[in-house]
Amino acid sequence: MSDSERTAPGSLAVAGLVSAVLGFICAPGVGGVLGLVLGWTAHRELRAAAEVRGRRWALAALGLGAANVVFVGVALNVGLPVLLGEPEQSNPAPFSAPALDHAHSLPAHRRSTTPALHGQRIGEIELVDVGSTIDSLTSELARQMLAARRDGRQLLLWVSAPECAPCMGVTSALTHHELQRALARTRVVRVNRDDFAAELDAIGIPSQAIPGFALLDNEIRPVDYLDGGEWDEDVPHNIAPVLAGFMRGNYNPRRRPWRGATRRKITAL
Repeated sequence: MSDSERTAPGSLAVAGLVSAVLGFICAPGVGGVLGLVLGWTAHRELRAAAEVRGRRWALAALGLGAANVVFVGVALNVGLPVLLGEPEQSNPAPFSAPALDHAHSLPAHRRSTTPALHGQRIGEIELVDVGSTIDSLTSELARQMLAARRDGRQLLLWVSAPECAPCMGVTSALTHHELQRALARTRVVRVNRDDFAAELDAIGIPSQAIPGFALLDNEIRPVDYLDGGEWDEDVPHNIAPVLAGFMRGNYNPRRRPWRGATRRKITAL
């Protein structure tokens, strides 16, 4: 075997190493692939010729080439969405709900470190959760009504409960585009039936079947009401048409027609 034949695989190994290094400097991806190809070819030929000299260069070319390919792949995966302007997934943005905490006005045994109100914006929908530490549900609903009108929104009262599976179905559906259209420009005020059953009853809002939804007048009296029995499975394409028609005042006929209720006097707790 001539000297040129002995040194050819070693030269390939060196060339592969140089290509792999260049992959990190000026030829990302291409240099790494070329380093892999040359390094593997050189290593195979050196083994076939039982040559030890140059194997370390070939292995180095293989290692650096593989590292460069992996690096470029990760960089593309992270950088392309940014370059293409793809939106990042994010949690619903909180917003400032009025009168965030009335606990200071309560007797000591009813005070809590939990905020009385928690607001979040879900797309076009504002969702306000009312905590049990408020001084009066009627007063809070009046404040929420004023806030909704100030922002050019319609108020929808939602009667729910933490362990209510249909209520969870509505919660999950809020991000869906059909619910976003149905409740666009709406401030949804959600109350826990277990915390406010007596006050809801006094206002005239049913709370036996949940989820329940009520539209209120200026005196915080229900002018219309329906519950989740108006649809079948708790999925967006069932829920959205019902709530859209309800908000527009033209949801008819109904499975459970609401006959209205007489509001009884209530004393703030």
